[in-house]
Amino acid sequence: MAFFSSSCSSRSSAYSRLSLVSCASSCRTPALTLTRRALQRSAVLTLEQQLEFEWTNQRTRLASPEFQEALSAFREKREPNFS
Repeated sequence: MAFFSSSCSSRSSAYSRLSLVSCASSCRTPALTLTRRALQRSAVLTLEQQLEFEWTNQRTRLASPEFQEALSAFREKREPNFS
C-alpha cells in the first residue's frame, strides 16, 4: 500500500478510496492484474473455488522475481527496483 499512499494521497476518506481505485485501475503490474481478476471472479465463484483460485495465484506471485525484489528491498530497508 505504500505505492498507493505515496502516489495517491487525498483529504477525505471517500476521495481516498476513489483515488486508490483510480490508481489501482491504471497500474498494469501482474499482481494487481491478478487481484482485479480475483475480485471480478468472486461474484460468481463459490467460496471453495475462490480460495483455490487465489491460492494458485498467490503461489505464482510468491515465486516471481518482483516478489523476490520486494522482499530483498524490505529486508535491506531500501526502495525496490523493479526495472
